Amino acid sequence: MAAQYCQEIRTVQPYGPYHLVGWSMGGVVAYEMAQQLSQQGETVALLGLIDSSIYRSVAATDAMQHAPMNNPEFNQSWLLMELLKDLAGQMGQALPSELQHPDTFPSSLAQALELGQQHQLIPIDVTFHHLERLWQIFQTNMLALSQYCPQRYSGSAFLIGADKSMAQADNNPSERASNATNLGWEQISWEQIIQGEFQQFTIPGDHFSLLREIDQITIIAHHLKSYISKS
Repeated sequence: MAAQYCQEIRTVQPYGPYHLVGWSMGGVVAYEMAQQLSQQGETVALLGLIDSSIYRSVAATDAMQHAPMNNPEFNQSWLLMELLKDLAGQMGQALPSELQHPDTFPSSLAQALELGQQHQLIPIDVTFHHLERLWQIFQTNMLALSQYCPQRYSGSAFLIGADKSMAQADNNPSERASNATNLGWEQISWEQIIQGEFQQFTIPGDHFSLLREIDQITIIAHHLKSYISKS
């Protein structure tokens, strides 16, 4: 994915310096793009990470191999619920507490569509075909993240994070971390793999409002302009 993106941007701008910014998983993609461009001898003047987290695979213990999350049927249900959470978050909605127990997770895409519209988590005019396409993209992205092995980056970067985590937006602060562990992932800090200067800022909002609300967008734009003017 990152290699394809690098190829595309070089058709527009063959040489650096490059300014890369990514939100959420896009931050991970931007990070890998910075790696590849640097290895090609190009200059990355800006690597901006917007409320982005990085994970790496860990060796599965026997307990993890038998965890419910590693049951294929459960795993699909969990992923379907994660898709609903993301779609709801983009609309400024939080997942109702009654839908946060595994017993309520949808077992099919059709059921996810029904639950989403019933609880007003997704627009009523979203069709099954549209949701099916989003589901395919979501699964592809999750697979890419699960297979990614981040390497140390010699350049600099900055992170703009929301003061309300994704888990807090779901009213369950430990949920996403627990799910990641059960999937055989562990979260690592960007400071562990970024060897150059690393700056971090926290602004009001949650994971989704950062790119939805004008106040948050204005703050992010200010940080980007300030960083670019100094680079």
